This record gives sequence, C-alpha cells and structure tokens, in this order.
Amino acid sequence: LRKDTLLMDLQMDSLSAVSFVTELSAALKPSGVVLPADFLFSHPSVGDMVSAIVTLGASEKGASPRFEAMSA
Repeated sequence: LRKDTLLMDLQMDSLSAVSFVTELSAALKPSGVVLPADFLFSHPSVGDMVSAIVTLGASEKGASPRFEAMSA
C-alpha cells in the first residue's frame, strides 16, 4: 500500500472500517493509544492514519512525533 492509498478505495465499507479500527485499537491498547470509532473517516489514507497514530503515541509518551516515528 502507498501512503496516499484511501482505504475506502479498497472496497472497505463503513462496517468493515469500524471493525478495522476496533481491531487496530485493540492492537495499540498496550501503548496507551486509543482510537475513536470514526478514526478511519477522519484519517482516510494509510499515511493519514500512520501520522495520527504516531502523533497520538508520542503524546502518550510525552515525546515529539518525529522522535517516535524515527525510533519505531
């Protein structure tokens, strides 16, 4: 997937989008990152999602997003 790929362009409907975010949230739970159910609608591309998750993870740890992205 390219970072500008829209997940809805991959035939993901609203039910599968919510399911995807639920599973992603569960995977991120140990890091303290919590995603709202409408996360995919607010961040529709792969790149948007990754950037938002890195930013949320950094804010949970008190680090800058750039530092977190580079160390991941």
